[in-house]
Amino acid sequence: MAIEFEETNPRLRGFAAYYDREIAGHMDDFEAARRASIWRALPIAGLGIVAAAITGAIFGTGAGLVDLPWFGHEKTDLTWIPLVATVGLFAWAWSVVAKSKHKLKVFLAEKVCGFFDLAYSPHANGFPLAWFADLGLVPGFDRSTVEDHITGRHDQVSIKLADAKLKKRQRSGKRTSYRTVFQGLLCAFSFPKRFNGRTVIVSDHGKILNWFQGLAVPGERVHLEDPRFESAFEVYTSDQVEARYLLTPTFMERVLALAEKYRSAKLRLAFDGDRLLLSLDLRADSFEAGSVFETAADPKRITSLVEDISLIYDLIDTLGLTLKTRA
Repeated sequence: MAIEFEETNPRLRGFAAYYDREIAGHMDDFEAARRASIWRALPIAGLGIVAAAITGAIFGTGAGLVDLPWFGHEKTDLTWIPLVATVGLFAWAWSVVAKSKHKLKVFLAEKVCGFFDLAYSPHANGFPLAWFADLGLVPGFDRSTVEDHITGRHDQVSIKLADAKLKKRQRSGKRTSYRTVFQGLLCAFSFPKRFNGRTVIVSDHGKILNWFQGLAVPGERVHLEDPRFESAFEVYTSDQVEARYLLTPTFMERVLALAEKYRSAKLRLAFDGDRLLLSLDLRADSFEAGSVFETAADPKRITSLVEDISLIYDLIDTLGLTLKTRA
């Protein structure tokens, strides 16, 4: 299937030829693997449906109560057996098709990142999540899943980026569950020059929530002259002079533009050492490759990944990271 790419964006010039050369020739094999995985999963899912029907038939009717002589002829509820079988069979069926989808996702992500001179790994071992937690750029959490690690350089800026899902433990009586408190992108951009202090920028949530938020973010509150930025963000810093030097009218305009572009997302930034850290809570996974029930060569798979990878450069350009921060 031929795919047309919009190349008016200078960053995407040559991508159509790159796709034909590096990606298109592999799509038939991935499509064959996708279909084979679905055919393998169908009979397993069919058994799961049968197990579900059995569970439904005996649940609450008492049919699952069995007289077991070795338990002193006490009635034992065995309804859990078809119930466990149902869950296990459906999980097995999904794992079969999920493997095929994962292989396609990794292949496409590696190739798309390669076009942008970036390196991709599905695993994010060693990603510095603590950098973001220490500065209050992510909410407190008890469980974390960090994947889709992308690294590289753009001009003089070093890039580390990952997709993160963070969960907080919550208890209700004796029951414990986990609630998602962050799901989105974590980006670390390193400069050739260091910052003297720490400056943290977080979304404005009103006086009361800002007060609690200020307890989790290091530094003193900075009051700025731009009323739009003041109404949208709270700024905390350990160096008032440097913070005002960094937060130029141009920089604040770019941050506001970025927040407007992802208006449903929570945006937080911090200057620390030689790094600018950014968290973007999208409440969705990034760098996915579409549904397993769509053909491998579906244009949406590749265009979605191209858009996600382009976001990295949008972030850099929007925030003006390639400009010299200090003379």
